[in-house]
Amino acid sequence: ALEKELGGDARDAAIYHVDMKLKPYEAAAAQIKKACAGFGTDEFALTCCIAQYHIFLKKADEAHSKAYDKSISKRIASEVGGNFKKLLTKVVENAPY
Repeated sequence: ALEKELGGDARDAAIYHVDMKLKPYEAAAAQIKKACAGFGTDEFALTCCIAQYHIFLKKADEAHSKAYDKSISKRIASEVGGNFKKLLTKVVENAPY
């Protein structure tokens, strides 16, 4: 219904908010994938996702692995490097939920 009533950024925002209420782990996984999609990684978006979803990254990692056959840590390792990679990986590995 939202797809027919809304368009553009408003549609995307509404779908994101509904998904975060109904299936938050899958929505978080999709946002992390989106930050890494295409030519080059949106490092700002990836960092925002990791920071915003840090409280439940373990469950988001399970959803990410199920949907994309790749853990968030492996995605990070393939997209960024150096100390930045180490930092983001540690945050994912030490997520409480």
